[in-house]
Amino acid sequence: MSAIAALDGRSEAEMVRHLLGVRSNLAGRRGSGDRTAEVDEVKNGALRAVNDYFERRLNAVPGIRAYLDELAAQPLG
Repeated sequence: MSAIAALDGRSEAEMVRHLLGVRSNLAGRRGSGDRTAEVDEVKNGALRAVNDYFERRLNAVPGIRAYLDELAAQPLG
């Protein structure tokens, strides 16, 4: 339910699908290799969702957006 509350649209549906897959995997007692790969996929999806959320929230604050644009415009080195 937390995933549904935190995500919207396609991201929500994808995360819930992954979480249901992990639950089915655990209930079906499939091999640990299958489980590990599936849990890694869900973990990576969750990290992407969190990163995307905070990026949207930070970019919504004009002062932070201006600061990030200023940093991006500076030459490297």
